[in-house]
Amino acid sequence: MDADAGGCGRRPGLTDLEPEAEVRSLLKEREPLYRQAADVRIDTTDIGIDDVVEEICRRIDQRAR
Repeated sequence: MDADAGGCGRRPGLTDLEPEAEVRSLLKEREPLYRQAADVRIDTTDIGIDDVVEEICRRIDQRAR
């Protein structure tokens, strides 16, 4: 059985914050590290999932050459 099978209600938080505030706080702290570690970044603000997939595939093809 998966450790998270009981859902998030059973998993303790990493901080004393409410879950949404905790996620926002951790993301704010970690985002610069994620950006630094990323090989590729794709702005998905105004595009659909199919376009995101196409862009990912295009970038993979470019790197394979």
